[in-house]
Amino acid sequence: MRRTMMKSKLHRATVAAADLNSVDSISLDSDLMARARIVEWEQVDVLDIDNGARFQTYAIRGGAGDVIVNGAAARLVQLGDRIIIIAYAHGDPGEFDGFRPAIVHVDDRNRAVSDASRLAPTSGPSQSHRRLPTPRRRPQHRPVRHPRHALDPHGMGHPMRSTGQKAPNPCPASSSNPSNPTEVATTGRCSAPQRRNQP
Repeated sequence: MRRTMMKSKLHRATVAAADLNSVDSISLDSDLMARARIVEWEQVDVLDIDNGARFQTYAIRGGAGDVIVNGAAARLVQLGDRIIIIAYAHGDPGEFDGFRPAIVHVDDRNRAVSDASRLAPTSGPSQSHRRLPTPRRRPQHRPVRHPRHALDPHGMGHPMRSTGQKAPNPCPASSSNPSNPTEVATTGRCSAPQRRNQP
């Protein structure tokens, strides 16, 4: 059985540049590579703390303070993102007895610091432990239900709005004086007035 162990780690380095048109790789400060025991062309995993992206590439030597993501992976980071760079070792379990990985903490200028506590904020919670704002729930608009007498106050078979609107006159304009007012109130129908015989 073979095991894969973390061999090297550059913790919280800052992306100094991202070059989409360059050959795929990550350019690292030579001093950081030596401290972390990362050799040129070695495969590394890159973890972006700010956006959660993870990708795999290989390391090449760069200038002082360089942490430059090159090629297609440049689309996965932004300038100023904090990243973690990890290299692994493979071997039999007995080969790792007493093994200790090389972990290098880096400041915001990509310089190695001997004491990780120097990277901690002086006050307030760290960015990684801050609570995200709770999204507000949109109020749900429920339909207003009216009693039956409010929807149909005159028993005419059609709903009326509760805005004080009066029921329409069932009698036509020519029949301003219905012959049977009681019938109108109960049935909503208007009987045509009876004509009187002219002498």
